[in-house]
Amino acid sequence: MSANGSVNGRQSVTWRVSGFTCITCAVGLETVLSRNTGVLQVHAKYPEGTVRIEYDPGKISARGLKEAIAEMGFRVEAGA
Repeated sequence: MSANGSVNGRQSVTWRVSGFTCITCAVGLETVLSRNTGVLQVHAKYPEGTVRIEYDPGKISARGLKEAIAEMGFRVEAGA
């Protein structure tokens, strides 16, 4: 799943994320991603295994977001 949009210098993406085993995984992902400069909002859902991120592409890239997710032990699924 991938939805990209840009509004007023904001970018948004919605990705499927594998590796969530409980609600704490989703909450932890939200917490860690929200600490990154340029991340404006994060909403992760368990058991759906999705994350929606609004960010400033001038401060962080989609690749940087995917790397941050991987550092937590989760994986953005192919096609996202």
